[in-house]
Amino acid sequence: MWDGTMTASERLYIASMRYGDDLYNRQAFCEAYDIYKSAQAIGNLDSTAARNSADAFNQCYPPTPTLEVFPTTEVILPTDVPTVGP
Repeated sequence: MWDGTMTASERLYIASMRYGDDLYNRQAFCEAYDIYKSAQAIGNLDSTAARNSADAFNQCYPPTPTLEVFPTTEVILPTDVPTVGP
């Protein structure tokens, strides 16, 4: 659908980026990220939306800490093996 200036999908694309920016500014990061994904399905995000989308992703899906496993006991193996004679 064309209204003489842009298509309906172009309007949806631009409106989605700006709505995502609004949600991001209200710190609704997960909702903003979902809206940015919808806009990105139509076209590349502009610089503001791309930056906000990356940050919203990190806010919504923060990295999980990794556990370091330390041995609790030390295993000592003998170096001299006794020989069994007749």
